[in-house]
Amino acid sequence: MKDDNREKDSQLRLYKKLCSKIKQNPDSSSLHAHLGSVCLDLDYKEEAFEHLKTALELNPDLDDVAQKLKKNFSEHQRMLVRFPEKKRIPFWKNLGAVFSYPLAKRGTAVIFVGAMVFALLSSLPVFGPLLCLVFVYPFIIAYMLNIIRYVADGEEQMPGWPEVSDLWDSIFLPAFRVFFATLICYTPVMVLFILAVRSSTALSSLSFLFGAFFILGTFYYPMALISVAIYENGLAPLNFPVLINAMAKMKGDYILAILSMFVIDIIAVFVSQVALIPIPIVGSFVFWLVTLYFVTVQMYILGNVYYVHEHDLGWF
Repeated sequence: MKDDNREKDSQLRLYKKLCSKIKQNPDSSSLHAHLGSVCLDLDYKEEAFEHLKTALELNPDLDDVAQKLKKNFSEHQRMLVRFPEKKRIPFWKNLGAVFSYPLAKRGTAVIFVGAMVFALLSSLPVFGPLLCLVFVYPFIIAYMLNIIRYVADGEEQMPGWPEVSDLWDSIFLPAFRVFFATLICYTPVMVLFILAVRSSTALSSLSFLFGAFFILGTFYYPMALISVAIYENGLAPLNFPVLINAMAKMKGDYILAILSMFVIDIIAVFVSQVALIPIPIVGSFVFWLVTLYFVTVQMYILGNVYYVHEHDLGWF
């Protein structure tokens, strides 16, 4: 009890000292930030709010002050604060953040546990492949869309795995949305193939068209995934004018995203082959570990491209 009283007396002396200093230097963001923290310790909430708010107005780079305001005050009070907008850095300017994202905070645990569960399910005799088709792949697709949404919202922490309490809304519906988006992107290739077969046309004579349609579909596909994640609608990729306009506004960032994802695919295949372990479950675990890591990196890139250009796109 005596220690508590001594601590409070010390804080009160510091409080009076800082109040005196602020009168002499009212435009010091560090003094306002320090006094605001002391006021929080003394439970002078209203005064703490005013000083922390002033400190952030004087210096928007005070991230710790912004966090204290968000953590300790009501939504009504937070609405009175002009929180600085985070600088939106394209992924290619900060590759360290791109490749460390899956391992940051709870990301490591999410990927590790996911790889273990998927390895066990896919290694089951007889039912393993069926479980992958029916459950594992839809689960990963839902997870992919969650990552895009999280990064697009400016979240620095990875999302957890989708909820399994409602399999349809959280897992199967997102998987169907991506399935429809994929159909939309590659329908011209499929239609051309069907027409060639029905008319008995040699497929080799149409190789140029097949290649052109496939490249166009692949170029459009990342934007289709972004639209599905943001709008939560599998038919969003049908809004061609809006999405093509978005690609034009993203310009080089979008092209770099596609090239980066292609390179990452190559790296993922190479790493999975090098790390291949011919031991049941262990080998499968390593495969899923590599797969989930690189899928997360790719989805981070897509979310980042939207996040950086969100204001330009004006989708909402």
